[in-house]
Amino acid sequence: IYCLLWIPHISMIPDYGFAEVHRQIFSYHGRVEADAHPYCSSWYGWPVMARPMSYLFEKDVVDGVTMFTDVHLMGNPAIIWLGAASVLIMLPLWDYHLQRALRQGVIHAELLFMSVCIGGYVANFLPWAFVSRCLFYYHYIPASLFALLSLAWLLTNLLSGRPLPQLYKGWIARSLGVALVLVILAAFVYWAPIFLGITTTGDGFYERMWFRSWI
Repeated sequence: IYCLLWIPHISMIPDYGFAEVHRQIFSYHGRVEADAHPYCSSWYGWPVMARPMSYLFEKDVVDGVTMFTDVHLMGNPAIIWLGAASVLIMLPLWDYHLQRALRQGVIHAELLFMSVCIGGYVANFLPWAFVSRCLFYYHYIPASLFALLSLAWLLTNLLSGRPLPQLYKGWIARSLGVALVLVILAAFVYWAPIFLGITTTGDGFYERMWFRSWI
């Protein structure tokens, strides 16, 4: 699918093929000088959302109360953190299914799905480790999509009561799954003002900035 998406671009600019375009993209990121920017972030901090960025910030005083209007480029922290954890949880299970496939000579659907999630995450995340330029949190978005798939897989297993791994079974797994879904929903409501640019008090804004690096 990824290769097919490049067909229109390559057909309009036939001088460079698929491989050459990607070589130039990687070369560009490697030669651009690292420049200072207040929202530069390190690639290894993206899975825990160490440094999101602000797109809009306005300050006003209404009846003596300081009000902030802010739009932050940051995901739902519960989803981002649980997504990264889901990838880590999936890794040993992927290895287990891979070893079983090699012994039995049969590739199961579970292994294929895990391979897509882990392979897609690694392919969209680790290359940034070799880029010296100023990077931003939005560079993590392609990799985060595969983390979200991993999280959906984790929640599906828990809510269905399937053991994952053998530590949680039956009602315990389902209860944990429901609890995680509720945490995700509560986190969205709590951080909605800075997702949607809803005006809040200054105190309300700083309460949602759990880490100094988020400001």
